Amino acid sequence: MAKDGKTDKLAILETVFDLLRSFTQFISYSNEAAELKTLEFYILLYIGLKGLQNMYALAKAYLMTKSNVTVLVDDLENKSYFGRERSDIDRRVTIIRLTRKGEASSRSFREASRS
Repeated sequence: MAKDGKTDKLAILETVFDLLRSFTQFISYSNEAAELKTLEFYILLYIGLKGLQNMYALAKAYLMTKSNVTVLVDDLENKSYFGRERSDIDRRVTIIRLTRKGEASSRSFREASRS
């Protein structure tokens, strides 16, 4: 390790970039991913892996504003991957859930990644 830590930071950046590039190539073979923007696909996978989410949690997870996340969620809802429902606890909170199409896409990608 260099005294200033730059060597390790550069190695980490290169590794992350290589992983991201490989992941992007992997998902390019998915029919579902072909119709989605990259961030839409990541949000679909995130909810598939983490479960129900509210808009605030998605914005926080992706370091975006709620209005930016809303645009992505709107698009995914229009493509029938997501549905929205009001929280039973706080009616001001909108919960984002996968539809059957969203669940099928998330499941097929997870299964493909295992092989």
